[in-house]
Amino acid sequence: MKLLLTYLPHHLPIMPPYALGYLNRFLSVNSTDHITTIDLNARWWQTFHPNILQTIRQATSDEELTVALQKAANIQVSPDIHWLQEQCKNFDLICASIQYTEQDKLANQLNIKIRGGPAASNPMHEFALLDMLTKKESIDEHQLTSFDFNQGEYCSDIIPLRTSTACWYRKCRFCTHYNYKHFFQFPLEDIASNISSRHLFFTDDMIAHPYLLKLAPKLLNHEWWIQLRPTLDITSHLQSLKNNGLKVAAWGVESGSQHILDAMDKGTRIDEISHILKKSKEAGIINIVYIMFGYPGETDKDRKQTISWLQDNANCIDLLSSSLFVPGGIEKRPPAISKIPQLPKIGTIDPVFNNFRELTLNIKRNFL
Repeated sequence: MKLLLTYLPHHLPIMPPYALGYLNRFLSVNSTDHITTIDLNARWWQTFHPNILQTIRQATSDEELTVALQKAANIQVSPDIHWLQEQCKNFDLICASIQYTEQDKLANQLNIKIRGGPAASNPMHEFALLDMLTKKESIDEHQLTSFDFNQGEYCSDIIPLRTSTACWYRKCRFCTHYNYKHFFQFPLEDIASNISSRHLFFTDDMIAHPYLLKLAPKLLNHEWWIQLRPTLDITSHLQSLKNNGLKVAAWGVESGSQHILDAMDKGTRIDEISHILKKSKEAGIINIVYIMFGYPGETDKDRKQTISWLQDNANCIDLLSSSLFVPGGIEKRPPAISKIPQLPKIGTIDPVFNNFRELTLNIKRNFL
């Protein structure tokens, strides 16, 4: 049987999609079938807009990069169905990694039934997919990602990696990631030997701090981006992490209201997070803050507290990555919600920060 793993066109291809690299490795190790991986998003941009990618990769000034990003932002990604069908022919099975609803709609048009990812309708995880193939007698669940992509098709040479199979915390009530997998951390030596680029993005929802402190010295000659849990135990180590190559930290703050953080079971304190971000900024780390609006039970007071907190800490935040809670993403652990509160209008949030261009330029200068 011939299986195609693909990622459908949607956005500017910054780096290879982690899911494709992981699935390719997992299925190749545990199946005797032929596995092919094609990033159709990268291929679409490389086929129809190669000059955009080349300009971004070769940009040496803020002006060049800004112009190229603006051109890319104005491009409507609406691939021809016949072109996509031609890329996908001659395969017995096609599996698409779906990160955005537009990709899910595209999969419908292509009649791709096997899908995985946060925006996939009726998603299938890797073990169910493996059941459709010719399995080997023994199954090895713990596989590091392997990448066999053409880096020339991407805007950067960043490689996404994971240090574990799941999230060690797994208490955040809005998160359904990895709820079917047990937690396993890969040996540090395996991580170090699997690095094929100077620039790394660790896709773990969060890395356990003791493990991170052991990993960091092995990354001394690299520059890396990581997602962290804002708790005080990491504060005294931020300068050391920076000295070992940490460039960007994305913090799962989620809300400026302690009431909402407690409802989410985040296990964090908003009064401590401000101190953590300040220390991170002082260490020279670029701070990204994840914020979620519209969580069940959020009141107008909670939203105002979040916006006020963001304003108070603006000097320590390089980018605000805000999202709206989508009903259905909540785990079963919380009590049933009979009414989802009215969500705030994006327009009331965006004016708090409007510095995506500045952050992009900072990352270009300091990370790429």
